[in-house]
Amino acid sequence: MARPVANLDFTDMDIMKPETYYVVEKGTDVNMAAHLITKGFLHAYDTAMLVTGDSDYIPTLDILNTIGKTTVSVGVKGQNLFKLKEHSDNAILLDEDFFSTCLRS
Repeated sequence: MARPVANLDFTDMDIMKPETYYVVEKGTDVNMAAHLITKGFLHAYDTAMLVTGDSDYIPTLDILNTIGKTTVSVGVKGQNLFKLKEHSDNAILLDEDFFSTCLRS
């Protein structure tokens, strides 16, 4: 969540001027896990792609697998997906090789 720096209010914040705001993370992991599980139970999707290297999501992946959802852990080069891969149906590493395939016509 973006908040204005001291002596400014929300109307003074400008995305092009980072000195006008700071970012606070508040409950992101819990919110994402809750949405993944809730939407999974409501059959809003068949496959969940979780872009993170955070092993705190392992219980969420386990619940999704239990209810029959396909789970894919996605990470970028340098992240360790080892623990998440054990609880996912598939894993994708977004590295230079992956991105080079995106540039092909």
